[in-house]
Amino acid sequence: MATRRIGIIMNGVTGRMGLNQHLVRSIVAIRQQGGVALPGGERLLPDPILVGRNESKLRAVADAHGIERVSTDLDACLTNPADSIYFDATLTSLRADHVRRAIAAGKHVYCEKPLATTTAEALDLLGLAHRRGVKHGIVQDKLFLPGIRKLRRLVDEGFFGRILSVRGEFGYWVFEGDEPPAQRPSWNYKKEEGGGIILDMFAHWRYLLDHTFGEVKAVQCTGATHIPARVDERGKRYAATADDAAYATFVLAGPAGDIVAQFNSSWAVRVYRDDLLQIQVDGTLGSAVAGLRSCKTQPRADTPRAVWNPDVPNPFAFYAQWREVPDEGPPDNAFKVQWEMFLRHVAADESFPHDFCEGAKGVHLAELGLQSWAERRWVEVPSLAPSPSLGESSPPDPLSLRERGHILSSPSPERRGGKGGRTIRLPRPDGALELYTLREPVAWSAPAGPIQSRVAYAAAHVVCDPLADCDPLSQPRLDWEATLSYRRYLWSFGLAVAEAMDTAQRGTGLGWPGARELIRRSMSEARATGGRIACGAGTDHLMPGERVTLDDVAHAYEEQVGYVERHGGRVILMASRALARAARGPDDYRRVYGTILRQASRPVILHWLGDMFDPELAGYWGTRHVREAMHVCLGIIRDHRTKVDGIKISLLDAEREIEMRALLPDGVRMYTGDDLNYDRLILGDGGAGDGHRHSDALLGIFDAIAPAASAALQALDRGDVAGYRRALGPSVALSRHIFQPPTYAYKTGVVFLAYLNGHQTHFRMLGGAESWRSLPHLAELFRLADCAGLLVDPDRAAERMRRVLALAGVE
Repeated sequence: MATRRIGIIMNGVTGRMGLNQHLVRSIVAIRQQGGVALPGGERLLPDPILVGRNESKLRAVADAHGIERVSTDLDACLTNPADSIYFDATLTSLRADHVRRAIAAGKHVYCEKPLATTTAEALDLLGLAHRRGVKHGIVQDKLFLPGIRKLRRLVDEGFFGRILSVRGEFGYWVFEGDEPPAQRPSWNYKKEEGGGIILDMFAHWRYLLDHTFGEVKAVQCTGATHIPARVDERGKRYAATADDAAYATFVLAGPAGDIVAQFNSSWAVRVYRDDLLQIQVDGTLGSAVAGLRSCKTQPRADTPRAVWNPDVPNPFAFYAQWREVPDEGPPDNAFKVQWEMFLRHVAADESFPHDFCEGAKGVHLAELGLQSWAERRWVEVPSLAPSPSLGESSPPDPLSLRERGHILSSPSPERRGGKGGRTIRLPRPDGALELYTLREPVAWSAPAGPIQSRVAYAAAHVVCDPLADCDPLSQPRLDWEATLSYRRYLWSFGLAVAEAMDTAQRGTGLGWPGARELIRRSMSEARATGGRIACGAGTDHLMPGERVTLDDVAHAYEEQVGYVERHGGRVILMASRALARAARGPDDYRRVYGTILRQASRPVILHWLGDMFDPELAGYWGTRHVREAMHVCLGIIRDHRTKVDGIKISLLDAEREIEMRALLPDGVRMYTGDDLNYDRLILGDGGAGDGHRHSDALLGIFDAIAPAASAALQALDRGDVAGYRRALGPSVALSRHIFQPPTYAYKTGVVFLAYLNGHQTHFRMLGGAESWRSLPHLAELFRLADCAGLLVDPDRAAERMRRVLALAGVE
């Protein structure tokens, strides 16, 4: 019998679910049984590679289960064409980014639920997978539990008659973590890390109810955080910010009328039932009670005629009057059953209905449950269309899919055909063209006064002069009026400006002479308008070479820092390519930074720029190990804490930023430079609160999304966390697209969006950087900007997009 190999990248298998259910009881079990049977007699044998951060843990797991391959480099794994499937069981907060990278690499994707933390993000992943042409699936294990399968069989056989109600009880007591240890990881109880029982369990209840009884039509939910403080894996007490219990009622569209379903979900309940999950179904002809494995029934003929009389002993043995539903055969592990289905789906193109659209429905119900809790009312559950065009569904504003412009039907007669209008033909990654209709613009409001809850810098781009007759690489010229006008625009939304940074093409077109003039003019403009500004000071005027010494680096820093301070500006001390080449270890960084910080006249902002933005900065702080580098940097900050306002880290690693943020000395700010996860890092643990529980911002993406960023921060000023999420959440998919690898090319997307919105008359950049992104990339940016409400004049944006398309021969 022929055996065919299929490579699977398994990320997150050192965690509870990834290890026990997906690796040991599914993939390892499938390997032990000789693979999955395919049509034609072949056997499909999984060949996993285990991926994670801790190589020793991965190796221990691999050795225990006969697996040869492990890796700590996800991107390297995704580039291997021999592995065609990516599986994700990592933290909920990390999943969408991993899945997006896997899709971009052309991998088929199977992942744990929830698919994402927001409906918009889940639908974005669905659209990306569809356009990339990869197969996709979401874990819906409870449909394959023996008890639930018996329940579904009773429904199909008409046992219940007309179903009246469904009641579910789920949960158990999860210990607080001191003694005994908690059964669940601490992130489950941290909202900022994707925790919460509503987000976790409503995805289960959505598919279980939809596929067993009827589609969910409406939800009423009350959540609670019953245990306010817990102890994490390191023995440290923390505040539980996520809900640990939810009490919900659903209305289902049953075949014979509406069905009422009630589900209590809790990690703070003690079990007095037959199983951790128990579901009772009552109908006109009978009832059933199902657990994970068993199912008992009571038909109408066996129903006792109970009469309420508390004054006499109960005459009925109620439990004894139920019949056990027999097994159909030896039960298999529910996760393994679905894994086998997905493998056949990939290898033999067999049907697999549990796709990302199903995953989006689960996230959607969780969002609506949270909305119901916040607003204390019933919330309707509109349908999500099963196709990737996503049809007519409409999650809560401003994430309405109708507004998101995903409807790809023919345009109305008045918009069909001509050169104008809001319907435009856009290229997809596969080269095909599709019609896209823009939504109505969002009216963003400027703040009435300064933003109070966070310090937020937008790293601003520059506008080149397209008519200058000069070498665009060595002698670039700027359009000063358009460049300074954009700074006034950013200030009008209450944002501070980070000047002469990477977003301004510093080091990729803009040298120190141009940066010096930019700083001078922008400082003058800031004084005239009252705008807040900080300016980048580095060593980019040093000629590269092996003879550059540490003293040369220090003198170069002194020149630029001195220039900024002489003009009254706050310094952003930029990472130095010259220092990265000249330094031989952490002590050299301590020496140079100490020299500069001691001379600074006012506290500076340090900048740690990761090598994904600039490969020449690899090994910054004297080591290639990020945690070691972090502690070198923290040591420098502690030694000179009175000279450091804060640090911006641009590592695109949210967990590392949170770790470092907690270790900063009092009074030193963490400025997030994470353009992939800024929404949750700025919000932090404490909403609008203070302390090291949130990050401030110094972001290139704020140049592109200034109106939404301002609206979100204004909401935080009011203590309106839901409003913050509504404003900023839809921009995350746009930002992740703009900053996708190669990350340094993000500047092209920032300038393109400024062009679409009329802030400059042309799409030209220093050094010809407008060519750094493909036409399909720019088309997707156009769609995502529209979805986020960031095309302020859709007609102008469509017309300018047409000009760009026409240059590529797309009419």
